[in-house]
Amino acid sequence: MNNEWWLNLTKLDSEQGGILNLPLDQDHLILGPPGSGKTNLLLLRANYVSKVTPNILVVVLGRTLREFLARGSDQYNFDVEKLKTSSKCFYDLLREYGHTAPDVNVPFDQVRRELVERARALRASLDYPPYDAIFLDEAQDFLPEEIDVFRSLSNRIFAVADSRQQLYTGGSGVSSLQSACAVHRLRYHYRNGVQICRIADSIGKGMASYERTLPTCRYPEGSLPSFFEWKELDFDGQVATIVKQLQIQTKAFPGEMLAVICPRNSDVDRMGDALSKTALAEMVVKQSSADGYSTFDVKVPICLTTMHGCKGLEFRAVHGAMMDSLKRFPLQRNLIFTLATRAKTSLAIYGDPIPPFVKSAILSVSPPETLPSINLAFGGDE
Repeated sequence: MNNEWWLNLTKLDSEQGGILNLPLDQDHLILGPPGSGKTNLLLLRANYVSKVTPNILVVVLGRTLREFLARGSDQYNFDVEKLKTSSKCFYDLLREYGHTAPDVNVPFDQVRRELVERARALRASLDYPPYDAIFLDEAQDFLPEEIDVFRSLSNRIFAVADSRQQLYTGGSGVSSLQSACAVHRLRYHYRNGVQICRIADSIGKGMASYERTLPTCRYPEGSLPSFFEWKELDFDGQVATIVKQLQIQTKAFPGEMLAVICPRNSDVDRMGDALSKTALAEMVVKQSSADGYSTFDVKVPICLTTMHGCKGLEFRAVHGAMMDSLKRFPLQRNLIFTLATRAKTSLAIYGDPIPPFVKSAILSVSPPETLPSINLAFGGDE
């Protein structure tokens, strides 16, 4: 599993081991940087609690993350049926108790709020919560009202979160959890190499109360040096460069997952069409609502997904393509920070052009060796 999933307690540091030993009769919120093991700990904790009280549920917001966790479930011999997206959790619950559910074809934001209201009404009709415990991954992206409903549906809540990776508007449930749970913080992270941390920190410093990742980095930089590059290319140039790099990386990192991440679903479709006409076609799995989702498999090592879809995942190498589409979204800094911190060893960002705030963050880490010609001020050439 290439260290994505831990084999035993010896793989955990003291802080991580302490999380597994937290009291079972309390609600807990775990905060920590990308790569600190939050998702892994959540799955291990859920697996352990299920041996004591089997009626539990692990809930994630997106389907791509659900499929990634399904891979870890197999490693830990955890019942994958206990792993659901929030939408499926609510739909299944409403169906179980004979309540009507909203139409699945309405917009995501609308169906999300309708599910919350119907689940709240269902809970009001029950004498007891239907679950012993609910485990929430990437809890920063659940709405406060969703958090309230999840808390009402179970006797215990265990959640993990990082506000720097909040990708959806409408409010974050982290504040609700902080007031209701015992809060525990993980300091160290092991995923992102030094070069990736520097870029992530340069991007993240524009966030409120940002905490830098570089000082707490425990990535093995000496044995596997990290690498970052960026290029402003048209679409065809991006595809050619990505294909060339992936052909090298699939050989350099056998058995590892790699990723191409784009802002919009339409960008993913366009990139998927282009990659399907290359020698990498059989090595790419497109994770999208339109084309369906697949459990991650190292035999198909290249994941093509959106920036929202990549949340909670990790890859040995990440190619962030078509970043000029980023301007269409809110929380752009959070999005690019999340994309960057999916990468363990190699990160590349491409755009036509790259958004100015991203380019500025890159140049503050890697400034040009020489200043441009003064002729550029007059619209001239170098």
